Amino acid sequence: MPKRKIEEEVAEEAASLRRKGNSFRAIGKSLKIDPRTVKGLVDRVTAGKKVERWEKVDIQLDAQYLGEHFHLLQQVGAGVFEAVQTHAKNTGPEVEPEAWLDHQVGAALAQGGEALLIGRGIAKAPVMDRDIEVPQQVSRILLKGLMEHETRLAEALDGEAGWTKRWLHFQQSRQSMIERAQGLFLQSGYKIDHASYMAETAVKTLIARTDEQVESHWIVGEPPLSNAPEAADYDRVVNDISLREIRRSLQDSSDRVAEAAEQVANAVIEFQLRGRPDGHCFLCPSKSGEEPQQLRADDISNGDGPITAEGELDAD
Repeated sequence: MPKRKIEEEVAEEAASLRRKGNSFRAIGKSLKIDPRTVKGLVDRVTAGKKVERWEKVDIQLDAQYLGEHFHLLQQVGAGVFEAVQTHAKNTGPEVEPEAWLDHQVGAALAQGGEALLIGRGIAKAPVMDRDIEVPQQVSRILLKGLMEHETRLAEALDGEAGWTKRWLHFQQSRQSMIERAQGLFLQSGYKIDHASYMAETAVKTLIARTDEQVESHWIVGEPPLSNAPEAADYDRVVNDISLREIRRSLQDSSDRVAEAAEQVANAVIEFQLRGRPDGHCFLCPSKSGEEPQQLRADDISNGDGPITAEGELDAD
């Protein structure tokens, strides 16, 4: 048997005898070694066990915080899924994709991550029946973490052909059409506020003609009645912006938003069904910065109950 192995066995036996109340002198006599050597062996074993126990505590804490981290990412995924369920055409033309994501991710975290966020001091307890308010920075940081985990989702969301860019392109196309309509109303003598209002109404009417009826967050007025003074100007502008090439360009842009949204939704659903994200991100709670270790049954128990730090052994 190797000498090192013998030393380890003797050290473990000396530490065991010491825990049973034996003096260093008695242990030395029993093991036929100098009492000072006994003390050195016992001290070494004690220090080693302290390190092992704290390492196990670290693993336990990593596992706890990792589970909480994954839970928050699940809520972020739910918010992303909800965001892409709404098409840009059903929001106001000024709504940017980042702002819409912030809103939906924050709402999902408020619903599903309330206890965690309050417990960590990130959000305050709700007043009455209101949801907690999740800081925008929190939503964005967690979304960044999710995309580091889920590269397919990141590409579907922010890639060259991703949902964010296609949403922006649609908004720009719609805004160009609104500005075109506004210019026509201005040419007809309408004041700027009235022209802007009529232009948005006209473009929304045009979009509604070619798309299925859905709930819209884009709040504008109704088209003028047929006997209203501005009815003729309104119909003329709508016909002008209804030119085939203009409508087709906007419809193509709208279709691309829907296609990108489907890609994002599929990536989120795959992640949600898997139950945990791929890889790791800058938020993953691991001391080493590497992917956290898998817990084993013997990592979380030493056979004597919960893991605690072992106290110093009294010397003789």
